[in-house]
Amino acid sequence: MAVPQVLRSVIPHRPKRCSAPEAEKLLRETLAIVQALDTDTPDDSRLVEAVGSIGQLISTAHRHSRDDRVQEALCALLRDICISDAMSDQIAAAGGVEAIIEAGKRHRESSAVQVAAAGALRNMCELDHVASRVVLKGGVKLLVDALERHGMERATAAAGTRSVAGAAAGALWALLVHDQAAAALCATGGVSALVRAAVVHLADGEVAACAAGAMRNFAALDEAKHHVGRAGIETLCAASVTHTSSEVVQAQVCGALRNLSVDEHSIECMVDAGGVEALINASTSHPESSKVQVSVAGALRNLSLNEDVAARIVVSGGVDALITAACGHSNAEVRAEVAGALWGLCVSDEAEMAIAAAGGIKVMVDATLSLPDSAKLHGRVAGALRKLSAHDELRREIADTGGVAALIKSSRAHANNATVQAGTAGALSNLVADGHISQAIVSNGGIEALLDASATHVSNDKVVARAACALATLSSSELGRARLSSREAVGTLVGLLDRQAKARASIVVTLGNLSDTAARRKLIVDSGGLAALSAVACCPQDEETRVTAQSALSLLSGAPRGEDLREGSLPPSYNACFPDGVGYRL
Repeated sequence: MAVPQVLRSVIPHRPKRCSAPEAEKLLRETLAIVQALDTDTPDDSRLVEAVGSIGQLISTAHRHSRDDRVQEALCALLRDICISDAMSDQIAAAGGVEAIIEAGKRHRESSAVQVAAAGALRNMCELDHVASRVVLKGGVKLLVDALERHGMERATAAAGTRSVAGAAAGALWALLVHDQAAAALCATGGVSALVRAAVVHLADGEVAACAAGAMRNFAALDEAKHHVGRAGIETLCAASVTHTSSEVVQAQVCGALRNLSVDEHSIECMVDAGGVEALINASTSHPESSKVQVSVAGALRNLSLNEDVAARIVVSGGVDALITAACGHSNAEVRAEVAGALWGLCVSDEAEMAIAAAGGIKVMVDATLSLPDSAKLHGRVAGALRKLSAHDELRREIADTGGVAALIKSSRAHANNATVQAGTAGALSNLVADGHISQAIVSNGGIEALLDASATHVSNDKVVARAACALATLSSSELGRARLSSREAVGTLVGLLDRQAKARASIVVTLGNLSDTAARRKLIVDSGGLAALSAVACCPQDEETRVTAQSALSLLSGAPRGEDLREGSLPPSYNACFPDGVGYRL
């Protein structure tokens, strides 16, 4: 839309000095030009053409700083022209931040000025350096003061049909992305004012969304969470119930509850206020909203760390809601959060069976196959399958839904991700208890994946211990031993003996199982296995592992002398491992 010629002609003839009514007229006519532009396709150059010198407008208004109508017109104009980072920079460079805050401070009692000033600050603080300037100049304190003075007021025509509470909460929502603003809000005690305004305007969707958004961003800062308190959590849950149909309100409330659900006190407050039910209701009420689903799943994941709360989530329909969300969204973020929540809920037999009964295993396996690049998703699915595979009756279901191949693919695709590797190794170490599944693991390259994971994450106790446990079971079959009978495989196992105490017993068992043929015994000897096993067999700290190592050495000693065990290859400590004369002696 072109700028109306009749209005554009007003701009070049700005008087250097004018009365307050003239200044107000100038600002409002300029505002009319801005509002006449096509806001669907914002264009900075057209704005600059329409507005002219921002600095001159600010100077004109400054001469009438005591006139609330002039200041309200200036703040409204700056609010409406701040449509991009570039315009925000221009306004800030011209002293716009200071002009807005000064207008708000000087006209504290004017609702119209407070609404316009808050709107301008909200639009300007997208940029970090501008937001820092707003905080430094007292912007947070101004907004809190506005809430305290006008928080009880309803929207009025004089304020542009917006309430001060909605405008101030909206500005805080935008500002609180920045840690400086959160610290300033803590210092001013502003959370209480925000909560009070949200309670008074509970039926107002704008206030509810903005207040929840502000609390969400505020609670992202660890040291700020406790400032929200029981009253804030109760207000959030009440807003969720009141605005069930509002996607914006639900997304912000659920996001706030997610950020707050990280300590026992907040979780207790949330449960008491009906937070579990509010979250599940938000998920079922807005199945197509990825923002709602991500926040709900994240919150339920945090809440499930408490076993009693996890049980409440299951009873309240949380598992079904999560699986519905995963089925309804193909993007990695939703599916990763859902998988994380399902993993978190695996804290009891009842919960784990509920996940399986609702089709959760297939949903998670399918998610990894359709989204192979998401390490977060794969790590969480592997973690959940590790828990679920502890049940005998669920192992076949995991295998039948393609879980074995999916786990091994995850391990290969995300070789450097420790979470993926720990979950995969743990799941495979449970699944090998079933002989048929054990064969499938070997056939799909599971042994090689476990060895690679151990070598890549040699310092990670969980990865190596779980992988070693799986390999110990797999080495009990000829198919498994055949896959382990390479110089690289045996070398990896021997190398881990003196580096991973938690995996040592399983590795010793595997090497013992591999001592069944002369060729394999030779591989162990050539890889330094005798010295490594002897060192373990002489270690007094772990009696069970020491005895297992002695047994492995005894198996190795059955090799024909001169073929597999040469005198120079045996360590001096070898005979000392067998004080009773048991085992091969030189």
